[in-house]
Amino acid sequence: MFSILSGVDKELFCVIIWRIWFGRNCILHGSPFPDWSAIIDWSNSYLADSQYKNQENLPIVAGIPQVNVGWTLPVEGKFKMNCATKVDRKGGRVGIGVVIIRDCESEVLACCSQILRTNYSVKAANLDSILKGLQFGIDCGLSPDVVEVDIKEIVTWINNGIHMDSDLGVILEDVVKLSRSTEDMQFHSIQRSANIAAYDLACYSLRLARDVFWLEEVPNCIGRIVEADKPG
Repeated sequence: MFSILSGVDKELFCVIIWRIWFGRNCILHGSPFPDWSAIIDWSNSYLADSQYKNQENLPIVAGIPQVNVGWTLPVEGKFKMNCATKVDRKGGRVGIGVVIIRDCESEVLACCSQILRTNYSVKAANLDSILKGLQFGIDCGLSPDVVEVDIKEIVTWINNGIHMDSDLGVILEDVVKLSRSTEDMQFHSIQRSANIAAYDLACYSLRLARDVFWLEEVPNCIGRIVEADKPG
């Protein structure tokens, strides 16, 4: 079984088996067990939480402690979109997570989890996540005013209009064209710690067989993260 699964799928498989084992013990000892139909959702949420905790424990580099900066609210009346990817090189797949969040209330208006069957580089994957996010926002009538991604170089490409003659030029050009759907759209580079919700949604994508879209609701895998981002 393990020989045909990618690293991400192996993790999910192990957690599901562990959860089933836990449920079996509950039955043997006469204890109640949660809904069996929710095992996969529970396993995905467990893995997402683990990835978030691991992110908090990143090593110190060159004697300088890492400062984890959290997600920040957009200006009142504006939409902010966060994009992230998870590249599964062995499986030849890319998971894309896009979260659109509204003004100072931090209300999630729409988000999506998409999977691409491709061997993209990390930069190409993140650039495509921005493109997919902009297309999704336009389709929902929620074109963002601010776009955030945790790859600084591609934000520089977009903001400075450079790198258009590279192999990523076609995607870059499409991003620039779609960005004109909102006047004065801004692109910002942020730390991964400020992009956790989108990143965990991208990881979740690799455990799905199809693209999933949510409107005015939050998938379980990022529910607690979004709640933690709310003011107060």
